[in-house]
Amino acid sequence: MGTPVGPAVKLIRALRRAPGTAIEDFRAAVAASAQLAPTIPGVWRFVRSLTTPSGYAHRDPVYDLVDELWFDDEPAARAALASPELAQLLDAIGADPASLATFLAHDHLMKDGEVPAGALKNYEFVTRRPDLTVEQFRSYWLEHHGPLACGIATMLRYVQSHAIDSEYADGAEPAWEGTAITWFADYEAMRDSGADPVYKATRADEENFLGAPLRLPFLITTEQELVAPVSR
Repeated sequence: MGTPVGPAVKLIRALRRAPGTAIEDFRAAVAASAQLAPTIPGVWRFVRSLTTPSGYAHRDPVYDLVDELWFDDEPAARAALASPELAQLLDAIGADPASLATFLAHDHLMKDGEVPAGALKNYEFVTRRPDLTVEQFRSYWLEHHGPLACGIATMLRYVQSHAIDSEYADGAEPAWEGTAITWFADYEAMRDSGADPVYKATRADEENFLGAPLRLPFLITTEQELVAPVSR
């Protein structure tokens, strides 16, 4: 089973650029907006991940950018969500409001290898199989599927981010029920993982708990830490 990464709550926000915006202009706006990251109330870590250029080779990716912001608890995360500072950051990026996928999550560290600078970071966005309860979905992902995936040799690090209970309040469904985040040294390592028998077994296992097995929206990115944690 993965290790919960403390009591913190993480805000995950994935988005696309506004329609008609050139990717170069979007990236310039994203770079300029980085100075606003420390102004978000209560944030003690902020990681931004941008889709790699190869993600645009054939079509636009599902998202252009994923922001991950860490807070002490849910009230702090909710307060930040409602803050003018976060709204200002979103405006500065030039995001398409219709594309926003935002949810709060708890992290579970599944594999903790060393990640070199410039490594590739992969997101897979997941929902549960319709006949499973939230608890059944979480349990299977955490206790069976996750440990299985940890055997992929070229995968350096693996974190599961599970949507928190309040995202389901009053019958609601979160934008995504979680994301599997994995790190690889480079494209060669990522490609090599596809030939790993463990990878093939992991993919075959998806139908046991996921709502869209073998068709998960995914994103290959590189990350930048905009706010680094200090000793807590």
